[in-house]
Amino acid sequence: MMGFTEEELVLLMENQEISSEKQKKLLPIMKENYDGYKFSKDANKHIYNSNMCLYFLNSYLSFGKIPEKLVDVNIASDYSKIGNMLKLCKNENRLDIIEKTVLGEGILTDIVQKFNPEVEFGERELVSMLYYLGYLTITGEDLGYAVLKIPNQVIKEIYAEYF
Repeated sequence: MMGFTEEELVLLMENQEISSEKQKKLLPIMKENYDGYKFSKDANKHIYNSNMCLYFLNSYLSFGKIPEKLVDVNIASDYSKIGNMLKLCKNENRLDIIEKTVLGEGILTDIVQKFNPEVEFGERELVSMLYYLGYLTITGEDLGYAVLKIPNQVIKEIYAEYF
């Protein structure tokens, strides 16, 4: 997933001639719904989901108002991916993982670097896959392990749609 820093997002809005007054109205909405991604324990900043930001800005520029649906239909349909990944996980604790995630609890894990098709797809692989697809993001570190949580409101909605 490519992303925007907040500075890049502001620059993009300036290039589209969105006034700073309007930016002050739009940025908090975009922050709550599209920000929060961090794909390295060493990263200093979170990034915004670029696809969702472009969807939002395209709709805003086309219709002159904030989109009614803050989740792009193409992204919203992604909740079926969660179900397919759950089916891959052979461990019965998979629903506990999803429950923790939905409740906003951090999941402590060693992120899988490479998936091996000959090894059973378990909890660690499920959590790592959710991370790589942007359904979870790094929110901290504990004893060298990543702490993963849902990054923003849009992803919470995708989980809610699925469940």
